Amino acid sequence: LEQSASTTLQGLKLASGLWFLISIGYLLSSLAEIFGSGIGEILKVNILQSFITQITLGKLLA
Repeated sequence: LEQSASTTLQGLKLASGLWFLISIGYLLSSLAEIFGSGIGEILKVNILQSFITQITLGKLLA
């Protein structure tokens, strides 16, 4: 049982890490699409901060 629990825990860690990375990618691509620009331009801190804290869609995606 201990080996099975350890394997399950590792799988869950991997799944949560992938989910986090995909969520960040989706947030950035959505913001880039809204602004009509590339992801490189969206990576500015003030743009990300205002989108996540002030815009309803940004609050929902974050």
